[in-house]
Amino acid sequence: PLELPPAGPVPRNLPGQGSLGGGTPQPPGALSGRVIYTSGGHGWTWQNTQLEWYTQRGLTNGMVEDYGNQDALQFFAQYCFNAGATVVPLRPIGNQPNEVIVDNADPGFSTISGAWTTSTTGTPYYAAAPTANRYLFASISATETAVARFTPAIPQAGFYPVYTWVLDASNRTDQLYRINHSGGAATVRVDHRRVGRGWVWLGTYHFNAGTGGNVEISNQSTAGGTSVIADAIRFGNGIGDVDRGGGVSGYTREAEASRYWVQRAVGQGGNTGTYEPGSTLDQDDNVGTPPRMAAEMNASTNYTDQAYLGFHTNAAGARGSVGLYSTSTTVTNQQPYAALMSNEIDNDCFVEDANWEFTWGNYGLTTLGGSYGEIGSALGGEMVGTIIEVAFHDDAQDAALLRDAKVRNVTGRACYQAMVRYFNTYGGGPLAFLPEPPTHLRVRSAAAGAVTLNWNAPVAGAPGGDAATGYRVYQSSNGLGFTQVATTAGTSATINGLTPNQVHYFRVAATNAGGESLPTETLAVRVHGTANPPVLIVNGFDRLDRTMNPTETASTNLGSYLGGGGTFERLFLNRMNTYNYIIAHAEAIHAFGRNFDSCTNESIIAGQVNLGNHSTVVWILGEQARRDAADAFNTFSPAFTAAEQTAVANFLSGGGRLFLSGSDIGWDLDRPSGPSAADRTFYNTHLRADFATDSSGSHAANGETGSIFQGIALTFDDGSLIYNVNSADTISAAGAGTAAALRYQGGGLIHAFDALLGWQDPNFAGQTNADATSTFTIVSSPVQQGTGSGDLFYVWGSGNFIREYNSSQPQFPVNSAFSIWVHGDASGNQVRFAFRDPVDTEIFVSPYITVSWAGWQQITINSIANDLTWWAVGPTDNQFTGANAAFDSIQVNRVGGPASGHLYFDDARFTSAGGGGIAAVQSTGGTGRVVHLAFPFETITSVTARNQVMAAALTFFGTPVPAELSLFEAP
Repeated sequence: PLELPPAGPVPRNLPGQGSLGGGTPQPPGALSGRVIYTSGGHGWTWQNTQLEWYTQRGLTNGMVEDYGNQDALQFFAQYCFNAGATVVPLRPIGNQPNEVIVDNADPGFSTISGAWTTSTTGTPYYAAAPTANRYLFASISATETAVARFTPAIPQAGFYPVYTWVLDASNRTDQLYRINHSGGAATVRVDHRRVGRGWVWLGTYHFNAGTGGNVEISNQSTAGGTSVIADAIRFGNGIGDVDRGGGVSGYTREAEASRYWVQRAVGQGGNTGTYEPGSTLDQDDNVGTPPRMAAEMNASTNYTDQAYLGFHTNAAGARGSVGLYSTSTTVTNQQPYAALMSNEIDNDCFVEDANWEFTWGNYGLTTLGGSYGEIGSALGGEMVGTIIEVAFHDDAQDAALLRDAKVRNVTGRACYQAMVRYFNTYGGGPLAFLPEPPTHLRVRSAAAGAVTLNWNAPVAGAPGGDAATGYRVYQSSNGLGFTQVATTAGTSATINGLTPNQVHYFRVAATNAGGESLPTETLAVRVHGTANPPVLIVNGFDRLDRTMNPTETASTNLGSYLGGGGTFERLFLNRMNTYNYIIAHAEAIHAFGRNFDSCTNESIIAGQVNLGNHSTVVWILGEQARRDAADAFNTFSPAFTAAEQTAVANFLSGGGRLFLSGSDIGWDLDRPSGPSAADRTFYNTHLRADFATDSSGSHAANGETGSIFQGIALTFDDGSLIYNVNSADTISAAGAGTAAALRYQGGGLIHAFDALLGWQDPNFAGQTNADATSTFTIVSSPVQQGTGSGDLFYVWGSGNFIREYNSSQPQFPVNSAFSIWVHGDASGNQVRFAFRDPVDTEIFVSPYITVSWAGWQQITINSIANDLTWWAVGPTDNQFTGANAAFDSIQVNRVGGPASGHLYFDDARFTSAGGGGIAAVQSTGGTGRVVHLAFPFETITSVTARNQVMAAALTFFGTPVPAELSLFEAP
């Protein structure tokens, strides 16, 4: 799901935070009754004459436009959804490489109640192959009398965009969908008199692995029409599987051009001319595919019921935004529509950029006319459409802003607001903008089984939203899937009937006539019957900017079939800041049997929560204070403000216990030059630590002998699982009573294989000659560690070699040993591992190892620098040029053996000799006690290790068992 940051020093610069998805009912708003078609331009495309997959735009200033356009539409789509619109993405939403499609003829489909009739003639319809069992229909009723259910077998827990496929017709209705996710049920209505015969987005929701979730279609409606339709539901986006004659791309569907998403969306008997209009080249097909599909899916005869928006960025040596209109085809209202988009972006960004790295550019023109195939005749005269060129990716300053999530949020919000203005002017819709998210959330125990939530109203007015008139409170048992539990007009709510001694998660959204805001960050509480429980969790990790972006690497063909490869940034927000890291802390405290409240750090700054009401404070700082050479501009996210320093100092002086974790806290407060005297005093005297070095160079730590963490060994994330902690400080103990508690080790995790991340389809690599049905997926069994392993399902066919490529290219020190667990099949085939020099792109390989074993076995390469041989690419100097190596691929060679089989891979690590600097200190100095981790607690990769660390800290603190539990429960 998409995540956004909280209030910064400028209140309107993203004052809310939290998941853009997550399981709420779709709210009504200013765009209710409107259908928004949207797409991100370009994407991986087949070159029909050269037989290569390539991106249509190259790598420039750390970004590839093909990817940036898809990143952009996610923000816009969510705002429109929260304003009540039906959203039809012509490139898929989000980043979910898993996919499950449940058709009405599949085992996952069932009719739960009522009379359903099978259509054998309706066309088009969704199915993997032609069939007489095309779809089912039932008659509508004012009360629910018929329900059909689509139950997927979800392969891996996570956030899944959900889509529906229904054939539109005049006898349809505003069909009711119930999405039963991990946190409850969400409801969405789609009027299939107006839209159909393609994938319509129902929102993004969290599902657990297995068959516990589903989507139900109800026949309840009073909106006219006669029938509801049950045809197909899609969960997730998947990996591209269109073979244009030279193999599939191997990239995710969202990374591919719209043409291929539409090709798989038209259904049996659908209009293939939407994606195959007769052009020679796929790139030419793709230009008009999104608007042609929009016109195909549209069934409304009212021109101002729907609109199309395509996202692009520009390249002409200028700066700023511009909206495009067609000079070759007259499109009603097009130029003023384009002007609304560009003006709204510029007006909003000229205000918001006070908190940005660079000021927003001014192109000088609001609109630009030309012969643009995406927004001309392809729209079929059925709706207005424009391309918004958001900014210029060939300008270094614009590109930096385009790679920043908070900027993309503002431009996405601006386009949604422009859409509201368009429908107000030309369709008579209300001029109302959904509010910004609430701020200063705090969640506190009240009476037995009850919790009280308080928050501040969001700031109202341009460039943000209108004033809130109400609020929705959402609750969750896992912090990932939420259900609404209360509505209120005020800024507080009390929730009763909570199960004692369990963790309950909450967040709040603001509402008005425009729709519903994005939610607050997630907070948590473990209740029993006493106010002011022993522990308070404070979330101080608000930061989100481009220096936190994950990267991807393509080995070749960026910009053309002749293009080179390279590494570029992506806005994978779930690997940057999810604003729900309280989950890791809450579950660890819960495992130790302690009750807790929680709040945002803004509520501490505002004096709304008193730390002294609790004996122990757990303070989350994550990468709030992260600093490196690339983000010297960032002066808006200190580790502790002056007000926070005062609150913490007073708390410790009063005998409080503080558990603090995060990276770069020492750098922020105690580096050799820059911090104030007050900062240094706070860090040295109250946090009982001295800054040593800016980066440990490690993602592993062991407990020091004699410390509270003795016997604990842990790794924290390098970007494979949670987010990349790439500059954890080394620190030293300061003052009497303070000692080292954890020490960095020379090693860490390279890849956990709990998520697919950069692992591509085996056929992605040109060197693979095995059968195209070979796959690489993440499975939940067998597993050596964590929650998953990588399953290489090989089908040899007439081939004998597979290169299983990892586009994320995770790096580790070249002077290390490498180890990986392999679950063998005793096939006699050979396996080896390839490593790339990130500097000059040479690839080196380990010796082949014969898979003579069955079950798990660890394979170790003792020296990456010395035990490999050159294989491909580069200037062939036969050595690693820089300090790091990148894990490039797994390679399997057939040596007789079976025609197909499975090899599983897990827990790839590096190890180097010797221990490192201090990673944590413990202190009994002064009147309080402190445990300070120099890396984020939530990034510890093992749940067991996290629980051990928290238990040791709370034991060291003597954090009491709640009085009402002490007679009945062990600590």
